[in-house]
Amino acid sequence: MQNCLLVRVDYLSVPPIWRRDGEAARKINRTTAGLSVANVIRFRRTSTPPTMANLLSKRALLIFVSLGVALAQQPKTVSFYEVSFVKTKPDKGSAYRSFLKTNAPLLQAGVKDGRWMSYGGAQVVTPTGTAQEHDFMLFAGFERFEQMEPSDVLPDSMKAALTTLGYASQEDYTAKRGALRDVVRSEWWKREAGTTVTADSLPKIGEYLVVTYLKMAPDKTKDYLAVWKKFSLPLQEERIKMGKLKSYSLCSVTGGAGTDAKYSMVSIVRYGSFKDLAPADDAAAQNDALADRIHPGQDWRQWQRDMVSMRTIFRTEMLRIEQSVR
Repeated sequence: MQNCLLVRVDYLSVPPIWRRDGEAARKINRTTAGLSVANVIRFRRTSTPPTMANLLSKRALLIFVSLGVALAQQPKTVSFYEVSFVKTKPDKGSAYRSFLKTNAPLLQAGVKDGRWMSYGGAQVVTPTGTAQEHDFMLFAGFERFEQMEPSDVLPDSMKAALTTLGYASQEDYTAKRGALRDVVRSEWWKREAGTTVTADSLPKIGEYLVVTYLKMAPDKTKDYLAVWKKFSLPLQEERIKMGKLKSYSLCSVTGGAGTDAKYSMVSIVRYGSFKDLAPADDAAAQNDALADRIHPGQDWRQWQRDMVSMRTIFRTEMLRIEQSVR
């Protein structure tokens, strides 16, 4: 979402007993935001009331543009993720969670300096066990693809954060982190579609994610996205309004295409609490009623069948957010 510049324009008619004082009233400092009308316009008293024509003229209609409070900052949308699948060392899961919390200032410095747009870490809640490939996932968010170019050079703010956190060097930090976990693999995900991002919908520690890995039928990715946007996206937006979930995103997996790939797309659904994950006894009936309300008179069941026919579910994971920096 792009930044939006809102301009407030106040139309002020001059009281009948006041007239403008020549050129001094015309010279408004346009570079200084937040000035009141009294600061930029001087008046002199007159006993001659103005005519209606004068009141409606440019001389009697003052346009005051206030930019001091006009810039409404809307959160930008993360378009790309570098996703790292992490396996903690035996009996080091709790220590790694503490490590993420303790070193949050380092990641905050990276966000501030533009190394990432956001950074988050989440622990796998299910499935778990020693046979599982990973038990944590790290998400580095970027606005543009070119920002993902790898670099070992840290900005000065991150070097300062390392010193503040008590590390002797970047290598010292890397060694202590490596004693707790290994990166199994990394992937690049591109956000293709999803619900509207607002300031209130940014990820928070303690929230939950459900990540579903999807294998698209050959040459069906565009068709699937088109049907999803038509059928499912309005339903997810409505569920957010109802408080059922926080956000929903669909991402393609860069390099995940091909017949030998296990999955080529992922869905990421974020919930505000663990209890929101519990399915209702009549979930199917509720979903049907919602679809009927959002798509009245439409054959939405056919759209649903079309979506199912174009993909298979490879795997689903539930995660708890342990770190969120933006």
